[in-house]
Amino acid sequence: MTIPKLLMWLKLRSMLCAQVALIEHDRILLLRSGGNMGWELPGGIVAPPEPPEATAIRALGQKTGYELRDSPELLGVFPDLERVTPRLYFAVFISCNFTAPSKLPVSSSGALRWFPRDALPQGASPLCRKVAGVLVD
Repeated sequence: MTIPKLLMWLKLRSMLCAQVALIEHDRILLLRSGGNMGWELPGGIVAPPEPPEATAIRALGQKTGYELRDSPELLGVFPDLERVTPRLYFAVFISCNFTAPSKLPVSSSGALRWFPRDALPQGASPLCRKVAGVLVD
């Protein structure tokens, strides 16, 4: 099954989130939302007809202020490793080519930090750990 067909199948039968792993040297950008949420990749829920890549890029800008200089690469589609929501999947994109914000967006709540890919913080989501592991290998 091709990636576009897989993404269409997931959208019809499941909830799909799209996230971006920004990489700078050996570090990855993580976001901690308000409340007791742990560290996660910036992103949002895909609402058709918006494609997953567009959702990831839009949510990245809204939540962090970072802008991509080119199209991100699809790293993969992963199931919810915490099994919080049945049939929840994450389309994770990766980019090393971006522009940093001059200031965080007003809508940003929580913390935004760069972490070494091989030393993620306590509270990093299982998905963050999986993505960082794929990138380190």
